[in-house]
Amino acid sequence: LERHQVDILCLQEVKLSKKEVADTPRACGATVEGYDSFWCFNDGISGQRLGLNGVTTLVRKGLTLAAEASPLRDPSLDGEGRCLMTDHGGFVVFNVYVPNGGGGTRVPYKQRWLRSLRAAMARQREAGKAVILAGDLNMKHRPRDSFWANRGLQIPRLLARLSADAMEAQGATVPPEARELLNHLRIHWPGLRERLRARELKQVSYKNARGEAIPKWRVFAKTLSGGESVILGRPMLSRGEADMAFFVDGVGILEDGTPVFGPAAEAAPHQLIAPGELSMSELAEALEKLAGCPTPLRPQQQLVRFLDEDNDDPGSYIAHMCRDDGMVDAFDHFHPNARGRATCWSQHTNNRYTNVGGRIDYTLVDQQFFAAHVLRGDTELDTGGRSDLDPNTEDAARAACTLAGRWQPVGFDGGGMSDAPQACYDHQFRPPSTGMIYTPPQYSDHIAVTLLMKDSAIPLHLRDPRRKFDAATRRCMPQAAVQSITSFFSRAPGSSTMPPAAPNLPLRSSKRPGDTTEKHPAGGSGPTNKKTKTKGG
Repeated sequence: LERHQVDILCLQEVKLSKKEVADTPRACGATVEGYDSFWCFNDGISGQRLGLNGVTTLVRKGLTLAAEASPLRDPSLDGEGRCLMTDHGGFVVFNVYVPNGGGGTRVPYKQRWLRSLRAAMARQREAGKAVILAGDLNMKHRPRDSFWANRGLQIPRLLARLSADAMEAQGATVPPEARELLNHLRIHWPGLRERLRARELKQVSYKNARGEAIPKWRVFAKTLSGGESVILGRPMLSRGEADMAFFVDGVGILEDGTPVFGPAAEAAPHQLIAPGELSMSELAEALEKLAGCPTPLRPQQQLVRFLDEDNDDPGSYIAHMCRDDGMVDAFDHFHPNARGRATCWSQHTNNRYTNVGGRIDYTLVDQQFFAAHVLRGDTELDTGGRSDLDPNTEDAARAACTLAGRWQPVGFDGGGMSDAPQACYDHQFRPPSTGMIYTPPQYSDHIAVTLLMKDSAIPLHLRDPRRKFDAATRRCMPQAAVQSITSFFSRAPGSSTMPPAAPNLPLRSSKRPGDTTEKHPAGGSGPTNKKTKTKGG
């Protein structure tokens, strides 16, 4: 914490129970010297197992006025331990672990949770507080926040938008290498759509490293020319996942979480996959295997990048918060041209080492507060130590993921993650900035995202390490009762019971052991700053 100069650290998916923290606070990291820790737990009454999820915020002593573990005001939403609010005077921090869609079944719950979150943030604004939203949002802001091959393309809309007449009217030009791919798509899309509508799902048995048979689902479809059956995509463990692979007629979700397929999907309250939508990788594989059209990677990448420039997905939930609620995506604001900057990867498939991931961890800040208090910092985006790379490029992002090859993929023989020299672990410690901290892969499947703030964000007169917290705040501190008893018996005669005052450092914020968000005050006679850091986990 000191080496990162953390003032506020937001962690998600801590997976601890209230009893564990109360019984063993030191082992749980609840009693870090110089910091207050606030906790929000999954209490087990909301339908999920006790101890899942969980968010924690560590704050340098003296910088917190209050904390609340039930800010959504709905036990069925607060009970999963996904949202913790801390009050720092002029602003509040919502430390969140947003529910995922559960393959579609949890989409209605997620939407209800998000509506309640926005209502809770609105209440704080009405009370005169600026809002910082930090954590694992389990969603992306812009198309380029997904790995390029995983981005969804609505083929009918794409073909209409990229027709010769439409392109001439827009004065736009498709990159040369992508034109052949588009021509193949125009010619073969009707046939591909019919073949994919007739696709079959079958179980195939595979053997794992121990020789045990594992049934997995595969997608089979017939070629356009000879009608031979070929396999599409990768093996999948669940039928539900296979149902949605290479499906071209749309998928919707009912309010009870039931998926509906085909024409009925358009009337469903939640849209998961639009009619005619495939990912770039699915489309390329279908063109190659079913239509016999080679689809090299470069034309695919050029097409996706062209579409990125043409479409910033104004309908995304984060875009709505930025536009309608007046929030700023801090990373996007300071690094608008960055490519490939994921914050989370699938650990069990080694995806960090190829940078096949997504940016799902964010710090969003109310616009007026952002303009007054948030700094970029002087540190450029990490390039894994490669000074020859432009930090905005995908090559630089990939080098940062692997520390230019020094972090190696995990073998599938059960040996676990390989170690590395201490210098590799120390590479994460860089001067404070608004951006990302590429923590070692051993820490988590997420990395940290950070927010650097001026020291003025928390005025000196509000900093009080001797502050007594109210009852609601103390309920977020199960370790406090244990601390008060043990400190009474262990204190040396005449020693002070008060912690040292918060040092006059720059303010920063972070996010998780899994995820972390931090905030940090800067001192001295020049401009000071605070940093908030958040890390996915």
